[in-house]
Amino acid sequence: MNRVAQFFRAVAALLRGLRGDEIQWVKAHLSPWEEALFWQMSRIDQVHAVRVSMKAAQIAREEGIRDEASVRALVRAGLLHDIGKVNGDIGLFDRVAVVLLKRFAPRLADALAVRGRQELVHGTRRGIGTGLRRALYAHAVHAERGAAMAKLLGVEEAVVELIRCHHRPQGGGRLLEAFVKADR
Repeated sequence: MNRVAQFFRAVAALLRGLRGDEIQWVKAHLSPWEEALFWQMSRIDQVHAVRVSMKAAQIAREEGIRDEASVRALVRAGLLHDIGKVNGDIGLFDRVAVVLLKRFAPRLADALAVRGRQELVHGTRRGIGTGLRRALYAHAVHAERGAAMAKLLGVEEAVVELIRCHHRPQGGGRLLEAFVKADR
């Protein structure tokens, strides 16, 4: 049921984009260079990122995370955690296919992601399924790609690590656990 709600949130995000108060949230927590990374994401990812960021701040309060640097890292990581998904990498229906394939045919999803990478590297991006393969590859590497992008801009290491590890939270500590909870 959560995935159905997620789909309708994505459709709504495509239609409406960010509200004024959400834009102000972004501007209040990111530098102009970081904002440039944020704005290169799709509308779906922008709306999702703001929601995760606000939820991360709420979870920090609820779980007694009072350290200002930690709360700041959670909020900023929420806004930046999907910057590795550059606008155009994963369309709405590709997102649905990625979720379904990863859930019901993970080996096939991984194999198609490898082909997607090869097609991008070698410039052979034609034919049926190219968009899906590219989307699977982008999804597979977005956390590491986003962490590298953030690191290049000098984003603080705590935020870079939250971006890098947000899909593999095992043993990541209290901050990562809170962040993963916000990203659900």
